[in-house]
Amino acid sequence: MMADTLWVFCMAMNVMLVFFHGYDSRQLHGLEKWYLVFSYGVPGVTAIIYVILDHTLRSKSTIIGPATVSRLSPFTARLH
Repeated sequence: MMADTLWVFCMAMNVMLVFFHGYDSRQLHGLEKWYLVFSYGVPGVTAIIYVILDHTLRSKSTIIGPATVSRLSPFTARLH
């Protein structure tokens, strides 16, 4: 999941802030809400946008839908 990698990045920022900028636990606790917004909000917003676009553009094309593989793709050419 993308949220896991973003959370690991935030924890790496914690380490950097402690060692290089002298943050204490009170200051780090204040940053925790921003870590949550960054780690889970960024992937959440992109997922919501794709779902909205999928439902509003259903007549034109689908973004999240059944996958179709073209017969002209190199992968399927090797299978036949």
